[in-house]
Amino acid sequence: MPEESVHSSPPWSRTTKAIMASAALILLALAIWRFSDFIAPIATAVILAYLLNPLINFIQKKITVSRGRAVLVVYVVIILLLVGGGFAIAIATAQQTADLVENLPDLLVTAVGVVQREAREVWNTDLALGPFQVNPATSLSQLDARNAVNQLLGMLEPVLTRSGTLAASVAQAAARFASLALLVFALSIYVARDFPKIGRAISDFAQQPGYRHDADRLLKDFARIWDAYLRGQVVLGLTIGAVVTISLLILGVNNALGLGALAGLLEFLPIVGPLISALAVILVTLFQGSHIWGLSPLWHALIVGIVMLLIQQLENNILVPRIVGKALDLHPLITMVAVLMGASLA
Repeated sequence: MPEESVHSSPPWSRTTKAIMASAALILLALAIWRFSDFIAPIATAVILAYLLNPLINFIQKKITVSRGRAVLVVYVVIILLLVGGGFAIAIATAQQTADLVENLPDLLVTAVGVVQREAREVWNTDLALGPFQVNPATSLSQLDARNAVNQLLGMLEPVLTRSGTLAASVAQAAARFASLALLVFALSIYVARDFPKIGRAISDFAQQPGYRHDADRLLKDFARIWDAYLRGQVVLGLTIGAVVTISLLILGVNNALGLGALAGLLEFLPIVGPLISALAVILVTLFQGSHIWGLSPLWHALIVGIVMLLIQQLENNILVPRIVGKALDLHPLITMVAVLMGASLA
């Protein structure tokens, strides 16, 4: 018998394919509807196990330990890093919030002063509003900034007095998130420990109807493409982290190294990650104690925001097509079009 017939799948008629595809889609839709609350944690656990699988295999081979111990070492280190990073972020957030509450009145007064000064220089002309003549610069210059800020804070006082209720809600949300994270890690540990068995089980299942060769080929191709994508994302994250760190050091932003590392890590979150890192950088710049070149906090934050926007444009139009596209063996134009389409969907 020729070797091709050994690996060829049993032929299906068009009617059989249509029936099986329809049945599979119906069962998939029913499963998603019935178990929608559990799909996200399970999918996250499987993805986490898959991402950590190369590191687990490396430790298992180099240190010559059982797979269970290698899984335990990797997950303990990951959990310690996440817990330590969470505490560091919480402390930094609390400090930044305290600084915001303390400096908010002066910051608002400065903002009003900047608007008044710019209006005098740029918009010092009369505007006709029906029978009335209005000069925006004159109107703004007559505004008492301190009194306006005090009135605004007075309007916000009822909201601030409910901070205890807000803190309780935040604590409840944090507890729910911690419970969900614990569930995800527990599931992921079991998946990571039995990851080789899962691949063999898929191949064995496909062996019965004669699809083992197809299943093995699909699994290998998927692993090869995913590994290439992951390598590209790692290189992209390191590049963006270095560029952001150097830029923030030049611009005199505090904690430039930590913010650069955060920007690099958030590159693994498409679209949303760069926005979160840019917002964090702008907030840190806005509320830090000193500012370069004698700039006001608002102007300093604005300049930093423009630089972060330029870095994001550099990433989307040059780095992603070249780094990720090269890793996946795709033309840069295809990668750029894919990035634009993904951004439009987000």
